[in-house]
Amino acid sequence: MLGIITGTFVAIGVDVFRYIYFAPKLVIGLDRPEEGANYSCHSVVVRNIGRRVAISVQGFVTVENLSPSHLMPTSDIKSSADLGLDLQKFGIIGAETVYLNSCTFRTISDEPLAWSAVGSRSTIDIYPKASRLLDVCRFIKSEPQQIHIPSMFGWQALLAVLKPDVYSLTIRVVATTGKEAHQRFQLCCNGKDISLAPLPG
Repeated sequence: MLGIITGTFVAIGVDVFRYIYFAPKLVIGLDRPEEGANYSCHSVVVRNIGRRVAISVQGFVTVENLSPSHLMPTSDIKSSADLGLDLQKFGIIGAETVYLNSCTFRTISDEPLAWSAVGSRSTIDIYPKASRLLDVCRFIKSEPQQIHIPSMFGWQALLAVLKPDVYSLTIRVVATTGKEAHQRFQLCCNGKDISLAPLPG
């Protein structure tokens, strides 16, 4: 009887070890900006340093201490077409949507984002030792300057358009397998461009 119990615990221990050892492990890296003539796109690198595929990975954003005063007036919001951006590049078909404005304000807490991939998918598989880009924001350099936050539908539907300022963001990624990861960033505007710098905690 003792041998059976011991063997059972050893088997369970081996299974737990194998699960932890081979599980995918997601890590959120640095901003990977892409510069355009009158804009810059900012995406963070998400890497799987584990030994198995991270399946159906989703990314989420939280903007801390957001208030209606941070939102651009509707009359000042510039669409991709207004800015002469490559609509095909940004996956835009027809009219764009902006979900939040001063009249429909709510906080941005754990809102899903889209991956920088064909079709602006909200979920993606990340293979071991591979990385993908998660779109976080787009800065419009021409006046009036503004910060576009995409939704889970990518640039086709913007979650919000913010005034240039300093914001604290939390990016969280989670998969159906493995542990989630999160990283805080400071989004800072210097008048010419924005940066996403990692914050502790």
